[in-house]
Parts: sequence; C-alpha cells; structure tokens
Amino acid sequence: MFFLLLLESIMREAAFIKKNKEKWLLFENALKHQEQVSPDRLSDLYIEITDDLSYAKTFYVNSNTVHYLNGIASSAHQKIYKTKKEGKNRLVSFFKDEFPLQFYQHHKQLLIAFLVFAFFTAVGMYSASQDGNFVR
Repeated sequence: MFFLLLLESIMREAAFIKKNKEKWLLFENALKHQEQVSPDRLSDLYIEITDDLSYAKTFYVNSNTVHYLNGIASSAHQKIYKTKKEGKNRLVSFFKDEFPLQFYQHHKQLLIAFLVFAFFTAVGMYSASQDGNFVR
C-alpha cells in the first residue's frame, strides 16, 4: 500500500516537473543573462516560481524539485533585493537636492498640516491656561 502511494506521488511530481520545466529553465536562463526577457515577464515568472515552490514544499517535501526551485528563487531574490552601496555624499545630496524638491512639491499639504497642528496646539494652550486641571 505504501509503495503504491509513493509511486503515485512520484508520478504526480514527474507530471508537475514536465508541466513547468520550460518556465523554470526560461527563468534560470534569464537570471544568468543568457536569455533576454522583459521586466514584466520576469516579474510574472518570479511569482510563478515562488508559487511553484510553495506547491512543491506542500506536496513534495524534501524532494530535489523543492531544492531546485528554492535555489533559483533565492538567487532571484538576492539579485532583486541585494543592497547597493550608496555614495559617501548621499546624506548631503538628500538634504541639498531631494528634500527641498519634495518640500516644494508638497508645500500645500505641509502648510495645511502645520495650520491644523498650530490650531490645535493653540486650543490646548488656551484650555490649559483657563483650567489648571485640564491637562491632568
């Protein structure tokens, strides 16, 4: 009985591999820059690979398929999210260029936020000056 269940599981895994093999190879070749793939397609492939990895981890625990998919998914994740080094003047650049630009672009919202803050601060100060127990 156990042998039949094991054989059935192996056959299902083989069908799973056959169904998705081309997609996995395309993704692996794209990661190695052997094949040119659009960023949208690469993103879709990454999602599909991680979905396949989840499926394989659920139904084919500790199989070679899980190890293979985990390897290409982790290498893709490292390529996507690896930390890039920032220049030494990054902080200066932020306060010199980016911050003033953001401040200029959002000055109306910042003014409204400041006015609301100032109004309620004034209300709190007035209330505290009129009733000493108010702040307790």
